[in-house]
Amino acid sequence: MSGSNRRTSLDSGSGWERVGVLDLILEKKPDWILYQDEEQRNPLHWAASMGYLEGVRNLLGKNTSTAMERDKDGFFPIHMASAKGHVHVIQELLQHWPYVEEMLNSKGVPRNPNASAEKQGSNLSEVQSRDNYKDRANTLLLVSTLVDTVTFAARFTIPGGYNSSGEDQGMATMLSDNIFYGFIFCNTIAMFSSIFVAVTLIWAQLGDIHLVLIALRAALPLLGVALATMSLAVLAGIYLVVSKW
Repeated sequence: MSGSNRRTSLDSGSGWERVGVLDLILEKKPDWILYQDEEQRNPLHWAASMGYLEGVRNLLGKNTSTAMERDKDGFFPIHMASAKGHVHVIQELLQHWPYVEEMLNSKGVPRNPNASAEKQGSNLSEVQSRDNYKDRANTLLLVSTLVDTVTFAARFTIPGGYNSSGEDQGMATMLSDNIFYGFIFCNTIAMFSSIFVAVTLIWAQLGDIHLVLIALRAALPLLGVALATMSLAVLAGIYLVVSKW
């Protein structure tokens, strides 16, 4: 024990970035991992509050039950970490107690670690949301790239091909058909829409989650336009090819 607050050396050691020190203390005094100070906080409370990830892992590896102990105010160690915005410590503790909604203080008020960490500007929920939105952006980027590739190739492999001789050599054979102009129009709209979507989503990867959200709102309608006009171009191309049969 040390100090007026009945804190053990283990409580103090939890803040040191030396796992070996904790191992040494626990080897000599293994029961100290369960000791509580006057605020009923165990060493895991202090390690979580300090954001000492390796210390948290060390203590949990020796006794996971300490993650489910409250202090006199009803706080679990995960609440101590969330109050300081230590996201990585929160993630580690959640592996040992994933039911966040059950973590209430003594007054029965929900103490959601994600909500507390969000006030600090860096929280688990935001990290997960950012990853989810970026995954969506990457998926849309892949689709837009495929649309752009198909429509770009279609501009050179047009229905009916090209005249190989005569005054119209090199010109499209279907140039006199109005449906051909519909094909060109739809294909062009699809290609440039998909290019805009691809550029927007690549640009969004460089910013924060808010920029990704703005990019997704702009990209989704345009990608819909690209897919719709590409489909119309395909239908026009099929009609041009089979209409003479």
